Amino acid sequence: MSRGLLLVDERLLAEDPTAPALAERLRLRSAPLEALAVPPHHKPLLAALARTGADPAQTWAVVRDAAWILPATTAGLAGVVLIGTAAPAGDHGVVVAQADCLADTTRVMIPRAGGCWHDPR
Repeated sequence: MSRGLLLVDERLLAEDPTAPALAERLRLRSAPLEALAVPPHHKPLLAALARTGADPAQTWAVVRDAAWILPATTAGLAGVVLIGTAAPAGDHGVVVAQADCLADTTRVMIPRAGGCWHDPR
């Protein structure tokens, strides 16, 4: 069974001082991370999924810009974590959570069906 992927805005990886803590958590869980270096669109998300063989239903985007919500929904991702940005109200077709920093992302990544984001169901 394929695993999920964490797609993180490359600017967050460069600027957030807690990025090493997130990277270590992912390493301990053997969970892959890919940097997003493009404006919000579903095609780069689909390309990253194809390149890595990741399961979209277990993949999350971690970004600052709520404009990533629609592309994440289109790509079939499990959810979006917004760093330092309030989640817009409503049902977006994916889980939309808010975290204060990258190190806080794994705390808020709760799939709709419950459980842990890194454990396939």
